[in-house]
Amino acid sequence: MGLIPEFVLRAMSERPFQLIELCHRLPDGWWTWQPHPRVMSIRTILVHMMEAEESWVSHIVKGEARPDRRSSAFASPDVLEAVWRPVRARTVEWLASLDESARTEKRRIPGTPTEVTLEAIAWHLVTHDFHHKGQVCTRLAMLGVEVPDLDII
Repeated sequence: MGLIPEFVLRAMSERPFQLIELCHRLPDGWWTWQPHPRVMSIRTILVHMMEAEESWVSHIVKGEARPDRRSSAFASPDVLEAVWRPVRARTVEWLASLDESARTEKRRIPGTPTEVTLEAIAWHLVTHDFHHKGQVCTRLAMLGVEVPDLDII
C-alpha cells in the first residue's frame, strides 16, 4: 500500500474538476468577482491551487523549471480545466507513487534553508487543496450556486 490512501487520491483526482463544473453555473462575469479588493476571486483561487501544486511537484520535488502562470490567462473555467487536468494527473501519479522512503527523503524549499520530507509535501498538497476548496465553495454559495457535499468521504 502506498503512503497516501486510495480515497484521498480519488478525492484529489476529482475535486478541482467538480469545482470547475460548479463554476459553469456562475452568472456571467462572476468568475472573477472579488467579495473585497483584498480577497481572491474564484478564478484566482483555482489558478493558485494549480500553480502551487505544479510548483511543489514539478519544481521542488522533480527539479523542473518553475511554471509561470497568470490568473488573467484563464478567461473561463474551461481554459483552466484544460491546463489543470494534466497537472493534476501528474500530481496524483506522484502522490500514488510515494512509499516509506518519502518519510525521510527531503527537498529544500527554494529561497530558504528549510528542508521538508516528501511525505510533508504530499500532505501539504492535500490540505492546501481542501483549504482552498472551502474558499471556492463559500464564494460559489455567496453567488447563489448550490454546492454539494464535497467532503473527502
